[in-house]
Amino acid sequence: MRTITLKTGEERRIRRGHLWVYSNEIADDLLKYEPGEAVTVLDGNGHPLGSGTVNPHSLIAVRLHSRAAGEEPDKEFFKRRIDTAWRLRQRLGLGNVCRVVHGEGDGLPGLIVDRFDDICIVQHTSVGMDIRRELILEALDSLFSPVCVVAADDSPVREVEGLPLQRSVAGDAPGDVHWVELDGLQIPVDLTEGQKTGGYLDQVFSSRWVASYAKGMTMLDAFSYTGGFGLRAAARGASSISLADSSERALELARQAFKRNSLLEPRTVKADLLDRRQDSFAGESFDIVICDPPPLVRSKKKFAEGLKAYEMLFTAALNWTKPEGLAALFSCSHAVRQEDLEEAVRRAQRRAGRRLLRLALLSAGPDHPVAVSHPETDYLHGLLVQAN
Repeated sequence: MRTITLKTGEERRIRRGHLWVYSNEIADDLLKYEPGEAVTVLDGNGHPLGSGTVNPHSLIAVRLHSRAAGEEPDKEFFKRRIDTAWRLRQRLGLGNVCRVVHGEGDGLPGLIVDRFDDICIVQHTSVGMDIRRELILEALDSLFSPVCVVAADDSPVREVEGLPLQRSVAGDAPGDVHWVELDGLQIPVDLTEGQKTGGYLDQVFSSRWVASYAKGMTMLDAFSYTGGFGLRAAARGASSISLADSSERALELARQAFKRNSLLEPRTVKADLLDRRQDSFAGESFDIVICDPPPLVRSKKKFAEGLKAYEMLFTAALNWTKPEGLAALFSCSHAVRQEDLEEAVRRAQRRAGRRLLRLALLSAGPDHPVAVSHPETDYLHGLLVQAN
């Protein structure tokens, strides 16, 4: 394994536990390395900092997968790391429907693995993981014996790594949609055209919590996808559910889910809620409003613009919320921290002329572990507020 050396003084963040080395921190000529090549990272004095994989064409030039020098990410490495991550989920009692690997949080930068019973859905978001997909597949086969593994490699983050957008299936897929049981409900997982990995596992815990307040309440589930929030709220006795999404396919799966679970028929609205020129719910109000948009801050360069978009969207969400109603407001933008989200909510509060009480901070569940020294693993932030 070759070595790659940092400039003098650039090792501090890495020694504190961060897992990314940026291209401007490296003393060596990056172009002499192959994309995805495994290397030992050295500080400016030649002392080893750990092992990682290189992408000479990315701002994130090295992603560390080990604090040991010379650790090759081979089949046994993947099997060991994925098994460790899975044992954590078992200790937490999470069952067979959960995120098994959460990238840097589980020491596997650039790799996401979600398990839906006997199906695994994988995202390879770095070139180091992408060129080792067969090793990862072998490790998953040996640990879980899934009937199929879907590579959902159509995330825009792959383009930053110089990787193509694609989807592929290894094994025998049960069709376009896979149904799994979670919380006593039949939940759809879109295998062919799903957003992210086809099921929003990062919102399971928040949707359970919000649903506990839903009995007898009306709910608007904005950016509903296949209706996870609304489905659990209906199961807990909500009086009516409105689902809004720009994808007719997602709304159809939501309608099927409500019917399959013998729940009330939801109202579904196909709408682009980010379009300020129209308001599909003008003049309406709900006891509970969920506002979980796609990432609105795609890069640090677009941070101010994206935060403004959150402000305007949250203003609309507060306008849709009844007096003394509840609003759950989220950001899944990696560049947005909890304090940024709260600032956008404060601005929306002023615009909407409402007085908000913060009831809870919302985030992904424990199957999305956060590496404390690598804050980028903490990407989903939310506030549950009462709007007075």
